[in-house]
Amino acid sequence: MAIKVIILLPFVLTACEKAVLPDKQQGNVTLTFSVTQSDRPTRGTVTIGDYFSKLNVMLFDADGAKVFDKVRTQLATDDDFGTLSAALQAGTYTVVAVGHSSAVSATIKSPQMVQFTAKDGQKLTDTFCYCGEVTIGNTPEQFQLKMHRVCA
Repeated sequence: MAIKVIILLPFVLTACEKAVLPDKQQGNVTLTFSVTQSDRPTRGTVTIGDYFSKLNVMLFDADGAKVFDKVRTQLATDDDFGTLSAALQAGTYTVVAVGHSSAVSATIKSPQMVQFTAKDGQKLTDTFCYCGEVTIGNTPEQFQLKMHRVCA
């Protein structure tokens, strides 16, 4: 009996097909953030890194629940600064993005509530934002989302 098991073992190991799992970093949606044309200088190439050094992003599903367990934060030194890729199910999502150069990150509690909690000596900088809906299908999609300067 032991001989049969040894002989069959190579066939069993090679006959099994391993499922290929998608890379978690790749997604079916890519969100690319840019600054509105009215905030850009008229000459030269400008990137969002010329306006702010930190980007905080949160997505909410149709029921208003947060899609990510925490706010996604990107720094201007990141290679993919200004671009967020995520694997999401088909549906409509609300995207909230806040661009700034503050030492603290924005807390995005809902599409209607974004909060900065600064300690003594920390200040809020020029802030840019985007809040809007994207509808995602079953195929990979890209969205260009224009951020606007927040004015008081």
